[in-house]
Amino acid sequence: MFPGCNSLSSIAEEFFETHSEFLKEIIVLQEQRQFNLLKKISDDKNEINFFSWLAEVRFGLFFDKISRVLKNDHLIEGKTPDWILEMGDQKIMAEVLRLNTSEEEYKSSIAKNRQVRKFQKENPATPLVIKGTTKIISLEYLGGNQSKLVKKEETYRDIIRKHELPFIICVAPTIDTFLFELDFADFLLGNKGFFMRCESFRRNVTGVLLNTPFGGFFYFHNAHADFQLLPENFGKMPIYV
Repeated sequence: MFPGCNSLSSIAEEFFETHSEFLKEIIVLQEQRQFNLLKKISDDKNEINFFSWLAEVRFGLFFDKISRVLKNDHLIEGKTPDWILEMGDQKIMAEVLRLNTSEEEYKSSIAKNRQVRKFQKENPATPLVIKGTTKIISLEYLGGNQSKLVKKEETYRDIIRKHELPFIICVAPTIDTFLFELDFADFLLGNKGFFMRCESFRRNVTGVLLNTPFGGFFYFHNAHADFQLLPENFGKMPIYV
């Protein structure tokens, strides 16, 4: 039994068997902020959705440490961005973008990780070395005509302009993909970077926050955005340099 919900899907139960400390962090977050984070996935049996939910929660845990007010799936102008945070007197909107591989690839990865967790549970003292291929995300996937980054900006553009909100896109690679922060910096920053090449993106996206596969965070600042973080809030972000 998990606080805040009747039951979790099998993939969630399996995941938290080997990530109990992470579960404790989520429980503390939802109790302190009065969220229903675990209830949100209690009836969802889609395994891919579970890992998308995990990505959203990881950013919530990050924002919790720097925000005075934090709201999850808060309705604004008919849309529900993943996070609305208030840092001091400034309100900021944040949306999570998970870089999914194809559904077939991802289901295969879930099955492989299920086997790994089973082995670890049954053999807690045995070292485990896993060899396999890692899919490197193509930057065309991020900046081409079907760019998911652009689609996030398009979805929230009217809200950003109307309420003059700083807007942060939170990027999370999947368990079987990797995105190097140096490559991402080259893609976003500089005179030929995506912040400059796409006009609406340049005006409306205040920054991009990357959660690396190793758990770290890097914030890529867009100095050209119309709506900037206040200096004291900018200083709380893990700026990529």
